Amino acid sequence: MKKCIITITTLGYALGKRILEKDPTYDLFTLEKYSDNKRHSIKSQLRLFIENNFDNYDSFIFIMATGIVIRLIKDLIQDKLTDPGILVMDLKGKFVISLLSGHIGQANAEAVRIAHLMKATPIITTASDTMKTISVDLFAKRHACQIVNYNQAKKITACIVNQESVNINTQWPINEKLPSNITYDTLDSNYKGTLIITNKSLPFHKNKVRLFMKTLIVSMGCKRNTSSEAILEFITESFSKNDLSVHSIKKLVSIDLKKKEQGFIKASKALHVPFETITKKAVEKIENNFKGSAFVKKSIGVSCVSEPCGFIASNNGQQLIKKKSKNGMTLSVWEVING
Repeated sequence: MKKCIITITTLGYALGKRILEKDPTYDLFTLEKYSDNKRHSIKSQLRLFIENNFDNYDSFIFIMATGIVIRLIKDLIQDKLTDPGILVMDLKGKFVISLLSGHIGQANAEAVRIAHLMKATPIITTASDTMKTISVDLFAKRHACQIVNYNQAKKITACIVNQESVNINTQWPINEKLPSNITYDTLDSNYKGTLIITNKSLPFHKNKVRLFMKTLIVSMGCKRNTSSEAILEFITESFSKNDLSVHSIKKLVSIDLKKKEQGFIKASKALHVPFETITKKAVEKIENNFKGSAFVKKSIGVSCVSEPCGFIASNNGQQLIKKKSKNGMTLSVWEVING
């Protein structure tokens, strides 16, 4: 997590240096005329400096008036899913305000942490935090789930904050103490709103938000120079036929002989998941547990790729899609055991 402190006064710079003493992971910047360190100097106009660096940091602490900060960043903020966490501190370091991206941008958590370090008071105004309840976005983050429809997430969070009855309908046990108006229950019709935790492909429902848990390993083999388009089409088609959601893909895997295969690398980027490889030596140890091919054995030294790689990558998990073949590709899908 890249973090930045920006100050525009001598008092602010002094406070910034005190923060660095407690947490040296921050980069500190102030106007050149106040800096005693070249690395800390802002050599351009302040607004231009912030504009050029806004996407380079995950979190900012502005030691200045809140109104100044709002005017400086108002044209840069885009979306709660991508904006950095924005915090504001007064010159005496008495208060740490979580101003923007309190949840996804972690400004709330950072405000509490910095306040503890500097013996300040954190100022948090997000409804779920002030009401000491949960928000859908943070709940999803804690349990490694992806939200596809954030409008639905906001709607169900509003139900929670307004003390309306909400249930969590989950495929897996969730170990978290819940507020009194939230219940683990599969009977969705009894509640004002529902959080569905799944890896299944489910239709939209106006009173439900789908949280796709990242539990699925897509394990593949392919002939050299297979296109990413062909790989993505094969994955999408296979998932659709088996009612699985691509939003629940945890990673794409293959054998290490394919670690530079551009089709896999580009497909993983399109899916926003990592591409990882399993060593040939590891595959050799278990290849006889799966149906193999003499041609594949002669070509690469092991008789099969997809299933043994999926078995290993899923921590000996459950196979949800047995090996399928198409146009020189093989695919199997596994559900991770123990995360």
